[in-house]
Amino acid sequence: MRLAHNTVRQAGMAAGFGLIVLLGIAALTGSGTATGAGAAQDSLAAIVDLWPLPVPDALPAGLAVDPQTGEVLVTMFRYGLGRLDPATNGFTYWQVGGGPNQLRLCRCSGNALYAVFTQALSDRIGLLLSPAGWYRAASDTTPGGFAQGLDLFPVPGSGTVEVWFTERLSGGLGFLQLQPSDFDPQGFGSTPDSGQTLTPQALSVTATVVPTTTLLHPGIAASPPTTPPLPARSAGGAVVWDLAPAYGGDVFPEAVAVHPDLGEIWVANSAQSRLVRFDPLAGTARLYDLPSGSVAVDLAVDPARGSVWFVEGYRSKIGMLNPATGDVHEWDLPTPGQPVAIALDETGELVWFADREGNRIGVLDWVNDEITLYPLPPDSYPVDLAVDAYGDAWFVAERGNAIGRIVRAAVGPPPGP
Repeated sequence: MRLAHNTVRQAGMAAGFGLIVLLGIAALTGSGTATGAGAAQDSLAAIVDLWPLPVPDALPAGLAVDPQTGEVLVTMFRYGLGRLDPATNGFTYWQVGGGPNQLRLCRCSGNALYAVFTQALSDRIGLLLSPAGWYRAASDTTPGGFAQGLDLFPVPGSGTVEVWFTERLSGGLGFLQLQPSDFDPQGFGSTPDSGQTLTPQALSVTATVVPTTTLLHPGIAASPPTTPPLPARSAGGAVVWDLAPAYGGDVFPEAVAVHPDLGEIWVANSAQSRLVRFDPLAGTARLYDLPSGSVAVDLAVDPARGSVWFVEGYRSKIGMLNPATGDVHEWDLPTPGQPVAIALDETGELVWFADREGNRIGVLDWVNDEITLYPLPPDSYPVDLAVDAYGDAWFVAERGNAIGRIVRAAVGPPPGP
């Protein structure tokens, strides 16, 4: 979902960017409800750090932060992958091709850091060893499927990593296992890489803190029925389940999230106001209804509470589903925007989101019913974000062609990793 400009591109890529265009139209027509816009507002001092990417018009799409070292890896849809060391401002980047899209990090073998990522245009899952920059194709996916969303589940004590991904154009939910042997550097092909020191920009901004309220939709998805086993097919080294029979209609799976304690797989479908909970052992699914028009385009699971958080790109809302009761809570953005990505802090009490058309990063404090909005430079267009070990939010700016960081209530430089 978090892919590219609202501009015309090659015909082979156009279908994958249809949702961005539709979301942009919805945002510009002011489809969001401005609940709380007239409420009293406070302000918050903050720092926005920006590292401009050295690759022109790279179309940064996804990013992840290593909690141990603080290094940031980013996918550049038109080029490859990049690695930023915030402590030194060193940036290493290398070409891998194939439209690198979303990525996740894991220390799957010893203490080495690996990046697993979808390659939407070459129909594969890629694996990169950082910081060496060694790359290999871990598995093929459905031809023409446009591999999109991604999440990982390291199986405790086994060295095996389960990889879950969505295929936006095939309507599929994919799965593959990476074994310990897959992380052997002997199996990687070394690719030429480049490195340089970036000059970051530190911008002082005034964030807006706005009171908000939650709208409760009680039990609208309580006790959904279980579908028959979904049809599955082999795709390279992966298994892909067809989600269309579960939805009984159009399906464009955007994002996937794994509940690490229960083994449940959650999927957001941008074609319907529903979330899917998939049982990988039985191959069955349950569909949880959302309020009409609340199309989820990204989601995150809070394992401590069992809740599933999502962003509604069409309606400028943040939503939360309680699977146990079917209750759905919604929070309006103070002014209309286009939230397209979501991330939880380690407590689950702060819900960060990237507002693409609103050109801002926001955070919902749902315990205290407050939304804080951090303005970004014009035409930044943030499309993905992650929260680091210090509680700072990192993001990629699609049009701004940069990696950014929000340092809340900053006084002087933030601590290094």
